[in-house]
Amino acid sequence: MSFAPFPASVIAIAQGVRAGETTAHAAARQSLAAIERQEPAVRAWSHVLSAAALERTEPERRAVGALAGVPIGVKDVIDVAGMPTGFGAPSLTPGSPEFDACCVGMLR
Repeated sequence: MSFAPFPASVIAIAQGVRAGETTAHAAARQSLAAIERQEPAVRAWSHVLSAAALERTEPERRAVGALAGVPIGVKDVIDVAGMPTGFGAPSLTPGSPEFDACCVGMLR
């Protein structure tokens, strides 16, 4: 399953992973590559945890759940453990929360 040149839908990614047509790791690599290509123009991300995304989807890990392999973006007004909650304001220098917000925990 190839997602290029256009991003795949959430449904296509999840179905592809569940059907074994691709892996969560391959989907993560493709999503990160798309972010890297498009971010200079789009400027949508304040933080991208590339290494963490690849680690969570290591090829030997079995992806489970309805959203397995689907990239998730979290607005920086929602707490994600270890990432700054900046409220979209570069002038704020918030600390990093120790815990995820409930919605992030459920996504994980």
